[in-house]
Amino acid sequence: MTDARRPRPSPRPAEPEPADDLKPAARGRARRLLTAGFALVSVLLIAAGVVVFVLARRHDDRAPAATPTPSGTPATVVDVRARLTDPDSAQAYVSAAVTEVVAVTESDYRRLDATLSAGLSVTTDPFRSKFEQALTGTGAAQRRAAHQVTSLDVLAAGIGRTSANGNQADVLVFGRLRQSGADIAAADRSVVIGLRLTLVRRGHQYLISDLVQGANAGLPPGTTGLQSAAEAAREGVLSMLSKHQLRGSVTAIAAQQVSDAGAVFLIAAGDGYYTVTVQRAGTGWRASSITAVGGS
Repeated sequence: MTDARRPRPSPRPAEPEPADDLKPAARGRARRLLTAGFALVSVLLIAAGVVVFVLARRHDDRAPAATPTPSGTPATVVDVRARLTDPDSAQAYVSAAVTEVVAVTESDYRRLDATLSAGLSVTTDPFRSKFEQALTGTGAAQRRAAHQVTSLDVLAAGIGRTSANGNQADVLVFGRLRQSGADIAAADRSVVIGLRLTLVRRGHQYLISDLVQGANAGLPPGTTGLQSAAEAAREGVLSMLSKHQLRGSVTAIAAQQVSDAGAVFLIAAGDGYYTVTVQRAGTGWRASSITAVGGS
């Protein structure tokens, strides 16, 4: 007869006895310590936050933060570099002046017609009429009678005032004027002179509209650094004159070379003509050399 008894269930495996550090009592102590640890960390973090905040406030009390510039308000920036607004235009005016001043100052009593033709091609009124009068009629007769010959060696040239539209500019020219003739005094046969030319631009031409001896050309448009550099050049010349016990004031100025770190100016002062080199000195400028033009 088949044994209909149910199979005896397999005994459950015995659970491993917890390790000493994980026994119920130990686990309870660990939980309590962990909870206390979290509480301590929280207190420390809160305290640290308070300390940081207090230190920050104390720092703010010592040195208040600068008020930011309102949005949309541009900050004022002073450019200490010496720069021309339009250096290409300045160069074009100076180049034209160097060539054309010779055409209107040189003359030979034997070839006045050629001199007149050359001068009329580079001039416009009001100077054109004055130039033509000097080389025709009574003016031409006087030159022929005295056997007058005049030439000009250009020694230096610089740009001066320029109109807002760029169609007119003043150029300062220092040159050695050589003259001969019965009506020329010995002291005037070779002298250094300063000439201010006013030129107007007509298309691709630059025409002389005025020419005055001893007049000021002024400064071209540029940065505030250009103005500061020019002031340093003026002061340098005046200081030199006072050290040499010479009196005089600056009567003419123009810019010959201009760059970020240095510039050269033409200055007429007293009875002399000078080129003055100035260099950057921190945020200012100082005259580094002063040279008499043509031994003036």
